[in-house]
Amino acid sequence: MVETSNDPLDGLPRAEQAAIQLPESLVDGFDVGRAFAASVQPTGTTLSREQVFKRLLKIGQLVKLLRGRIRHLGVDLTPMIAETGVWRGLSARVIALAVADVRPGWTGAGLHLVDSFEGLGAPSTEDTVDDGTGERRAFSHATNFESSPDVVRSALSDFPETSIHTGWIPEILADLPDRKWDFVHLDTDHYIPVRDSLAYFLDRMAPGGVIVNDDYGSNFFPGARIGWDEVRARHGLAHEVFETGQAAITVD
Repeated sequence: MVETSNDPLDGLPRAEQAAIQLPESLVDGFDVGRAFAASVQPTGTTLSREQVFKRLLKIGQLVKLLRGRIRHLGVDLTPMIAETGVWRGLSARVIALAVADVRPGWTGAGLHLVDSFEGLGAPSTEDTVDDGTGERRAFSHATNFESSPDVVRSALSDFPETSIHTGWIPEILADLPDRKWDFVHLDTDHYIPVRDSLAYFLDRMAPGGVIVNDDYGSNFFPGARIGWDEVRARHGLAHEVFETGQAAITVD
């Protein structure tokens, strides 16, 4: 008889095994490293060793902000959480695991995921960088972040109440429920979707709600910073920038 293990770390590549040994892996009593490792295989995400460590640090910061917000909500309130830019659902699954750890029995109600699932849209001028020859070009990922709602739905099968919205920003935002949002994660890379998502959610945040820009410090996606700063300046809002390159606004 062959014994099998339910440990989500079994069989993971060494890079992912090593990632959970970081001191930053434990955040607010939640084992981000284990949740991260348990989300890589279900989503089919491939990461190099360098990407594993960078992504884990970002997800750790994301979880810290998320759990801080969730803990301030009444236990009878459904947390309203949105993520724009989902790809294969890695961060979405970690978000769900982090919420369920605070809210035992939670199965995804109030979690809304937004993506075209067709990859990155056409870049704007703001998304281009000097390629060293005087020409300006937009960064292109090897897979262009294409995916499928079915991949994400399968990865979050233990959170069946999660809502997935397929379409391009800003048009698809009109399909979101007319509610006050508690936590929003923007991971759309480009100028227009970051700008338009931030403008949309700022007017719809609950007091104390948090919006996080994953790509604020990215050298590959300068438009994510430009769009964020344009909207933030227009509203006269301060923000916090983290060593991970993320930025966050807490709405009063």
